[in-house]
Amino acid sequence: ESGGQADFEELVKFHHNLGHLLHFGSNAHLRDHVIIDVHWLLKVVSLLFCPEPKDRQAKKLRRQYDMLTEDGILLESLAIQRWTQHGKKTRMYTATEEQRNFLFNIGEHFALFYDTRSRMV
Repeated sequence: ESGGQADFEELVKFHHNLGHLLHFGSNAHLRDHVIIDVHWLLKVVSLLFCPEPKDRQAKKLRRQYDMLTEDGILLESLAIQRWTQHGKKTRMYTATEEQRNFLFNIGEHFALFYDTRSRMV
């Protein structure tokens, strides 16, 4: 490990411990990412647990919300829809596939949900 890389990791760890940013160096899926806006992560994750949006007319979404609220099962498609819909409204977040995978890994890291291959719980 080069001195520059070790210095960088020490700096990131220091600021993580202060709560200025988030870095999960011990997690293989998350260690290459640094979250510099902690509030952004809280907002994006909270979208999954906030009340359903007003436009719940679609039958598919209705079933997915029922699964989430009644059975605790979050389908990946509902998570993607929530993140994408919110991103369009606020321009805050556009949920690329790489970003979605990162967010799902964050959720698994904190035991908010786990991958069952066909759905996120």
